[in-house]
Parts: sequence; C-alpha cells; structure tokens
Amino acid sequence: MGFIQIDGGIRGLGEDLETPFTSLSRNLVTWRETNPPLVQVATDIPEGDQERFVMLQIPLVTRWLLWVAEYRAHYFAQVPKALYLNEISELAGLMILNRMEPSVMSYEDARKFLKNLRRVSVNL
Repeated sequence: MGFIQIDGGIRGLGEDLETPFTSLSRNLVTWRETNPPLVQVATDIPEGDQERFVMLQIPLVTRWLLWVAEYRAHYFAQVPKALYLNEISELAGLMILNRMEPSVMSYEDARKFLKNLRRVSVNL
C-alpha cells in the first residue's frame, strides 16, 4: 500500500505528473534526504546503464492507509464499540488536515479526539 510503480524512470514519472523531470528529480533527492524521509525510492541499474527509479513510496500515505484499514477491519469484524465508518473517515481527514500522524487509540479516546478536532476545525 502506498507504492507507485514508475514506468520510464524519472522522465516517465515527470510526464505522468506533468512536471519537468529536472525539478522532480531535485525535489525527490531533497525529500529522500529529509529526516524522516518524505519519499522512499526503489531503484534499478540496468546492465551498463544509470540508476533509474522503478517504484516510489510515500511513507506517511502508507501509514494512513494502514491506520484506516485497521479501524475499518474492527468495524467489519463487529468489534464492540468500534468506530463507525464515517467516524474513521472524518477522524483521518481532520488529523491529516491538522498535519498529524496516525496513532493507535481506544475507541473512546478516538471519539473524544474527534469531538475536539471538530471544535478546533470550526474555529479556524
């Protein structure tokens, strides 16, 4: 989850994103070197050729996808007091808007947190 297959290396990704590949390449280097890295890139070196990007991962997106999947699994497994689907979506959306990382919390704490985030969002 959260991985993007890159066809055509950095030039192909630039075309897909309608972005000059030189700018994209510079940004990917910067994003790879931040701590923690904003992107992770899998590379391949074809025989006698230069390194080329073959796959891109955005770790934060992966963490959010896993968080949402876990809480949705609780709902579908009919775990008592599990968050409802609309609560999961709203909580994830508000946390992402507030630049928060996904975190494990009890259902009760999640509902309290959601209530607080709603209040903060209304006041923005």
